[in-house]
Amino acid sequence: MNLFINGRFLDENKTGVYRFSWETIKAIDALLKNKKYRNRYDVFLLCSHEAMLPDTLDYINLKRIAFKGNFVEQFLYPIYTQNDILINLGNTAPICKKRQAVVIHDTHIKDMPQMYTKKFVRLWTKVYQIFSKRRTLIFVPSCYTGIRLNQEYGIQKDRIVVLGEGYEHILRHNPDYTILRKHKLMRKNYLLVVGGTKNKNFELILNLLKKHENSIPKVVIAGDVDINVFPEINKFNTELLGRVTDEELVALYREAFAFLFPSIIEGFGIPPLEAMALSCPVICSNATSLPEVCQDAALYCNPYDVDSLYQSIVLLKDETTRRNMIKKGTQRIRCFSWEKTAVNLLDNLGKV
Repeated sequence: MNLFINGRFLDENKTGVYRFSWETIKAIDALLKNKKYRNRYDVFLLCSHEAMLPDTLDYINLKRIAFKGNFVEQFLYPIYTQNDILINLGNTAPICKKRQAVVIHDTHIKDMPQMYTKKFVRLWTKVYQIFSKRRTLIFVPSCYTGIRLNQEYGIQKDRIVVLGEGYEHILRHNPDYTILRKHKLMRKNYLLVVGGTKNKNFELILNLLKKHENSIPKVVIAGDVDINVFPEINKFNTELLGRVTDEELVALYREAFAFLFPSIIEGFGIPPLEAMALSCPVICSNATSLPEVCQDAALYCNPYDVDSLYQSIVLLKDETTRRNMIKKGTQRIRCFSWEKTAVNLLDNLGKV
């Protein structure tokens, strides 16, 4: 049987969805070494002629198309795949394709619609409703996301499969400690924050600085921050690094006092697993999917309560607590891997 993978994500920004999609493809490629899977599927990656692959693939065949964008996905991909199965890893999928599976990473368009244009929200709300009526197979990263899709779009529980996500990608990179020297960061004496989208809750970080700046370590922010939204951020004891390399990120995780992830909503949340894999204690919000993913391997805060976040930081000043959280993080990540994600995906395609 031919199995096609939608590679549209390769033409887009390298977000968490990009990370998930490529790591899952790499894990599928590795599984195809096993005759159990290789004899079952001939796998093709559909992508544009301009698409740049981050790495080589041994068993997945490339099928390049001259064009890219929404038109190609909606109208050409169904033609190329005909009666074969199409896997869509990045939230979007062709509406007119019947035999397909779609990974829906979150319900942000419902829970935080201000992140998107009204047109985008209306369009994909309608698309997800269509998927529900057609009983399209839906893959999700967490039970939380599956429950929300059932509640908001009526997607039946028997058509939802939880995949999980992985963390091993972060271990492939050697730490680049020059970023610490460049910004004069003292080891174990800064709080690390990653990412700048609205759901990451920078407002809570700003309020933490306003109220407790003198009793917490410096806050180091890796990734884009919209200074127009948070014009006050530079007034405090912060270091805005902008985008960093994977090697620099590894160094920042390894030497941070703690990793802060006070998101308002998350469909899964890869960064806490990355931090745990690099022995960095995690403080995250007690909202949406994060307690499911992190369980007892993180300290929690109310994403709307700055004192709740502060108290978790204070707890980590106790060295016994700190060592215990690092140990729990090391144990927790064993529940996840990109290989497990790929196995869950391939073994459930019989439901398509």
